[in-house]
Amino acid sequence: MGTDNLFLGIQIQHTPTGLFLYQAHYAKEILHSSGLDSPINTLISLKDSRLTTNQSLYENPTFYRQIAGSLQYLTVTRPDIALRHQSGQLTLTTYADADWASSIKDRKSITGFCTYLGPNLILWSVKKQTTVAKSSTEAEYRALAATTSDVIWLRRLLHDFHAPQSQPTAIFCYNISAIALGNNPTFHVRTKHIEIDHHFISDHI
Repeated sequence: MGTDNLFLGIQIQHTPTGLFLYQAHYAKEILHSSGLDSPINTLISLKDSRLTTNQSLYENPTFYRQIAGSLQYLTVTRPDIALRHQSGQLTLTTYADADWASSIKDRKSITGFCTYLGPNLILWSVKKQTTVAKSSTEAEYRALAATTSDVIWLRRLLHDFHAPQSQPTAIFCYNISAIALGNNPTFHVRTKHIEIDHHFISDHI
């Protein structure tokens, strides 16, 4: 069928070192359909400490949902980090992080992680945690638990693809307290409420 260069809105550029995936064409289509392809001012505060009080509904909810879905699909190739696929070792490596109490509305933390297969980014996630963490350590530890679950799933998936992982998967976390908690077999009253996550992580360690 010839050389692939466009698939489901994802452009494919062949380079000497591998494949480069991007969605410039798809992004321009979104801007055009929303009427934002001409220069406009977009000055806005990155993090506003005030709660939003305007509860009025958007006049065209169908169009709003279409744009929201299109923008979500635009993140398939992560245009902010320029997704590139290269050949390399089929070894999983994961990085986990958490933004403690980042939500102004309910003070819930954000869990984020990304997983590489060799040099290629294959899985990423950014989600709000379901409960309020009372400390940054707790937020980071819950992020580790969520990350560990996805790593286990990926290892099983790679086994089905006949690419089993012969070594333990490294999960990197910069929070010293969360790392110490994962390796500490002793519990006390201040960490009792996250004991389930502790046993889950320590078992897999």
